[in-house]
Amino acid sequence: AQEEFNALWNIIVSTRKGFLGNVENMVNAQRNGQKVDVALLKRMHSELEKIGNENIWEEFMLLISEREWYKKLNNTYPTLTTVLRRCCVLTRADYSTQSAAELLNVGPRTVEHYRNTLRHIFGLEPRADLTEFLLRF
Repeated sequence: AQEEFNALWNIIVSTRKGFLGNVENMVNAQRNGQKVDVALLKRMHSELEKIGNENIWEEFMLLISEREWYKKLNNTYPTLTTVLRRCCVLTRADYSTQSAAELLNVGPRTVEHYRNTLRHIFGLEPRADLTEFLLRF
């Protein structure tokens, strides 16, 4: 299950990084006085938005081996925001704060804030082990 999870995350991250690399190359080309293909840039922007699209995240969540766990999380806590659900999945998979931050495109302190918010929602003490709670959930 962990290998499948990691493989899927690597696909998502590498795809996103690939697009960002292409955008960076285009920006550098423009800085060097080269013409930039605006149509290509718009297509790349559109594709990059699709990568972060909710549908991709939902498909990813359903592909992980703990499908029933994810359904139970959504059914028990239907008001959890998308980002908090994502944080639950990463925390349950024991991703570090830094790794989770990179995958969520936020800073480490924001991930800490998300985790504290989750503790509050789940009725846990501020120092409670959120990973353990999510594994037992």
